[in-house]
Amino acid sequence: MNLVLQLFICVFSICFIIAVFNMIAKGRVILKYALLWFALAFLALFCAIWPQPLFTLSYALGFVIPANFILVLAIFCLVALCLSFTVIVSRSKRNIIDLCQHSAIQDKEIADLKKAIHSSEE
Repeated sequence: MNLVLQLFICVFSICFIIAVFNMIAKGRVILKYALLWFALAFLALFCAIWPQPLFTLSYALGFVIPANFILVLAIFCLVALCLSFTVIVSRSKRNIIDLCQHSAIQDKEIADLKKAIHSSEE
C-alpha cells in the first residue's frame, strides 16, 4: 500500500473519530449508535497502519486483487449499517405510535374529568 494512501486513511480516520466525538458532545448522536462508527473508523485506521493482514486475508479468501476484497467488505458493512438503521427506525416508529396512543388516552381521560367536574358543579 502506498505511504501517501496510508497517511490519508490515517488522517481521515482520526478526523472522523474526532467528528463523531464532537457530535456526541453536542448531543447530536447517542453514544450507543456512535459505537458502530467508532468501530469502523478504528478498523480503517488499523488496516491503514498494518495492511498486511488485510492482504493476507484477501488472498486466503480467493481474491486476486485486495481492492476487490475491500470493496466487498465495504458493501457488506453498508448492508449491515442499513439493516441496523432499519431496526432503529422501526423501533422508534413503534415507540412513537405507543406514545401517541398513550397521549390520546390521557387527553380523553382529562376531557372526561373536566366534563365530570363541570357537570357536578351545575
